[in-house]
Formats: sequence, C-alpha cells, structure tokens
Amino acid sequence: MCSSDLYGLVSGPEVKHVHLALPCGTGSRAREIPLPEHLRERGIEGPRPLRTDQEPMGRSDLAPWEQARVSKANELARVVAEVVKLCTRLGVTWCIENPANSRMWNIPWLAELATWTGVVDIDYGACALGEAVQKEAKAQDELFGPSLVAPPMPRRACSFVLGSRCGEGPHGFSDGRGVGVSVWV
Repeated sequence: MCSSDLYGLVSGPEVKHVHLALPCGTGSRAREIPLPEHLRERGIEGPRPLRTDQEPMGRSDLAPWEQARVSKANELARVVAEVVKLCTRLGVTWCIENPANSRMWNIPWLAELATWTGVVDIDYGACALGEAVQKEAKAQDELFGPSLVAPPMPRRACSFVLGSRCGEGPHGFSDGRGVGVSVWV
C-alpha cells in the first residue's frame, strides 16, 4: 500500500477514527541497554542506538544499512504526520501509539503534532508480549478534545495475538509491516 492509497482509505466517509502505531526499533532506548557480560565476553555486540536526543532523525555516524533503516522509519513518521493532518482536516479523530520513551516522538513531524491545541499525551502500561513487566507506552491523540484532562488509563493491558487475550484495557498488535492495531475491550 502506498501513501496515496492510505490517504484515500482515510478519506472514506465510513472512517471515524484512525489509530496509528509506528515501529519503534530505530527509536528504542532499549538499544542503550548493554548486553549481559557473558555475551560481551564472547564478542557479541548488542544493537547500538540509531538516534539521540540531539540527532532525532538519525545519528551522523550510521553505517549505510543503519541509515537505510532510519530513513525508512523517518519516511513512515512523515506519512503518519500527513495522515494525522488529513484526519484533522476531515474531522476524523486520530491517535498515535509508541513506547513512552521512544525517540520517535522527537522526530520533527511528530514533535510538531504535540504542540497542537487539543492534542493530549496519555501514558499507560502496556504488556511486553507476555512478560510480567509492563512497558510504558504513550498514545498521543485528539480524541478527547482540548478541554478534557486525560483520564487515568488502566495499568493492566496486554497484547493479543492469534485470538488469545488477557486482562482489561487496551489490547494491540502489529501485523509485522509497521501497521498497528488497537482495540478497547
């Protein structure tokens, strides 16, 4: 699907809300966590950070394959921002989801959206694919409007894959192509 197809889909009269979830791999702060010593002693290196707070569009010292990955993620962020602008013009509510501490929020196209009147950030605990610990996630949206203070979100949330689910609250998954889906139950 190209971006013009996506814009056409969003422009349909039946669309009332659009929920977008970017892949977070290039903006993940988990890349800053060193691998356990026993792996480093064997010469195994973990993934290095591809973005910094000072270089949200990608570090200046990236290898060509790293730059290609960051460039693709940047293009997806640009398309997401354009879809959000289209939704706003059409009166369609929208939401963007990503880990709360992701550097993807610092990409200029996405950072600009946070300055809009009526846009709120909602931090909540989301599951980490069956792990006992929840990951801190953030949803940025205009669903609630400018006059509402975002309500506390459920702390218990988890993903569902292949029809299984648990807990109460937001459930979500990615289809592996960078398209995220979220459903409230």
